[in-house]
Amino acid sequence: MRSSSIRQSGSRWLGSRPRAIVEACEARRMLVTYQVTGTAGDDAISISISGNSIISVVNGNSDSASDIINNTIEITGLGGHDTISITETGNNVVIVNAGSGNDTINVGNGGNNLNNIDDNVTINGESGDDQTIFHDSANAVAENYTSSVGNRLSTTAMPQATINTERVRVNAGAGTSNMIFNDPPSADYLFTGGGGSNVAFINGLASESVTYRTGGQSGGSGLIDFPVVNTTAELFSTASLIVNEVGHVTMRPSFLGNDFTVNSTLIGSTISGVSGIAAPPTNLLLNDNVATCTIDYSQSENATSVDVLRFTGDSDGGTLFEVDLGGLGGGNSIFVDGDHKINTRFGFAGGQFNDIVITGATASFQGLQTPKSLTVRSNGTAAFTGTGQVLATPSLQVPLGVGNVNVNTAQTGVVASAFAVGTNAEFVKKGGGTLTVNSSVVQSHAATAIITGGGGTLSINNDVGAALSRKTNLTARSGGVLLLNSNQHVRSLFADAGTIRLGTFGTRVIVTDTIAVNTDTGGAIDLTNNNLVYEYSGANQVNVIRDLLVGGYAGGAWNGIGLSSSQAVADTRTALGYAESTELFTSFPATFAGESIDSTSVVVRHTFYGDTNLDRNVNFDDLLRIAQNYAPTVGGKSWARGNSNYNTPDNVASAVGFDDLLLMAQNYNLFAVTVTGGRGRDGAASDILE
Repeated sequence: MRSSSIRQSGSRWLGSRPRAIVEACEARRMLVTYQVTGTAGDDAISISISGNSIISVVNGNSDSASDIINNTIEITGLGGHDTISITETGNNVVIVNAGSGNDTINVGNGGNNLNNIDDNVTINGESGDDQTIFHDSANAVAENYTSSVGNRLSTTAMPQATINTERVRVNAGAGTSNMIFNDPPSADYLFTGGGGSNVAFINGLASESVTYRTGGQSGGSGLIDFPVVNTTAELFSTASLIVNEVGHVTMRPSFLGNDFTVNSTLIGSTISGVSGIAAPPTNLLLNDNVATCTIDYSQSENATSVDVLRFTGDSDGGTLFEVDLGGLGGGNSIFVDGDHKINTRFGFAGGQFNDIVITGATASFQGLQTPKSLTVRSNGTAAFTGTGQVLATPSLQVPLGVGNVNVNTAQTGVVASAFAVGTNAEFVKKGGGTLTVNSSVVQSHAATAIITGGGGTLSINNDVGAALSRKTNLTARSGGVLLLNSNQHVRSLFADAGTIRLGTFGTRVIVTDTIAVNTDTGGAIDLTNNNLVYEYSGANQVNVIRDLLVGGYAGGAWNGIGLSSSQAVADTRTALGYAESTELFTSFPATFAGESIDSTSVVVRHTFYGDTNLDRNVNFDDLLRIAQNYAPTVGGKSWARGNSNYNTPDNVASAVGFDDLLLMAQNYNLFAVTVTGGRGRDGAASDILE
């Protein structure tokens, strides 16, 4: 070509005028456009650079033009469903007018590297459902893919691509990649992270709404949804999505194991899912208050779908999350690692398939929750608002640290099948409502586990331990009531400004290795009409029990701080009596209240005043014991030796005096039976203590 000869050798034969001529030729080059035109049918069109030549191929037919003369390449697809590939541009602006049909425009697909795109590209899809794919998978370095005003995409290597197609796909390289939206694009975006810790940033305005989902592109239906145009940002294998200064966020569904962060969202957020994704979980971090965030994974659920959602950060109680994980059987999970309010029902009438795990945070649930399991750990709290039943779960677990469940006044909750507290972990029931552990629950607590009634009522309907396995500690504090409706075998009982109470069954018994009441803060262990076995070790501990009984006796009111009986408050003929096992039995092991006891046991029973041998009968055997120990001036007498009222007659502690004899006489011939309306021996009325 003549112009080529001018550029290559002009200084040799033009003498003193080479510079002016070269400049004129360069000016001419800016006006030259290389035209590539397809057909009305389906075309395969490609553009590449080879040396100083532009190579075009249309349906297998090659053509070339000088890369020196031309500075603009214009591709016209006309009609049909065309595939247009721009593998390289050289220093040429490329304009694509795809025409009618559903067209695909590939950019950088020759070497799968956008470093080969050296000049600006404009892609006009025109009619049909068109998509542009940017191929950068061979790029091994960290890269930022930035979408700016006017639907412009750029990288550190690619100057600028203006995109007017319904869909855009970015195939990122092996290095750490960031997809950054600085302005709402008009296309659905699919960002495929090739490797590294990829992040997508959507930087909007407070008045805009954003919808985010993973899955397939939708042909421009709009999944990042701004008020004016519909856009989709779709991520695969990315580490996190960060949404800044937007009004509304929708995500479908959890993307593979990654973080979703919302910063300064002012209006509301919606996160929704069309299908289940297996673990690892999605991490949701909310950095500022949002009015409402809806999380909907229920669409297109199937029997094998698994959704996992993780809340991190802290919404400061200002955001209400509306959550629906579906639940057709996939075993969905939600992890709460930050303080959030959640309005959802985990599970449904046909079954309970969702797990809730709360770690070191407060999750405030609104409405009835029916999770497959509730795990609260590391000082986490599950709180509930509303009235009536707020929790129904088969399984409650506190594997480590402290786990709190707050069921407030006028609320109830039920644990149906399993209850487990880990080694040195503590479960705390808070709030003024009632949480019930059903009688069918399997209790599997580790050594030194603690179960605490810390507010309202924690009702436990079966044994937290076993006759040969006493390792759980029971505590009541902060005004809470720990209501025990079955026999209990425990490591310790501790009432600290709370009440541990046995239900009024008459036959129930608590067997414990340690017992204590905080007399400074107040507290009570209320046996009602039941029994206690204190299996101590080491030095004799009978005075520990007697001191607790003296506190609970409260001068005969039986409502004091210590071992008390609300049944004795109602029936003034009755009291709590006690004895060392050696005062009742001569050989061991012996049986008391159905429990095997040894010689280092102190037993307590609700019975009639005067029942010295704790058989719940007041008869000649008891009269004989009182007669043998009657000595108002000799102290140190136990209940089993006739001191029934814990008084100190004539200032002699634990002496047996006339008042003890009188109480026995008033109850003489009374005994406990298991049916009402009977008559006692010698015509005396029988009484019911069981």
